[in-house]
Amino acid sequence: MQPIELPEGTSVEIIVIPKTSDSQHKSHADILAEIAALPLEDNADKFSGREHDKVLLCQMPNVS
Repeated sequence: MQPIELPEGTSVEIIVIPKTSDSQHKSHADILAEIAALPLEDNADKFSGREHDKVLLCQMPNVS
């Protein structure tokens, strides 16, 4: 870690986050494996990822 240079009298806010959660102990490979295991699309979902651009461009009726 490097020291932070601040002018004299600068107000700072410090937030302490304890490293006690399980996510802090997982390796990068474990995290990537969890992401890779997620489904790309839910079969029950009415919205398809293929429709993404149409939704953004307001070309689909009744999108909710």
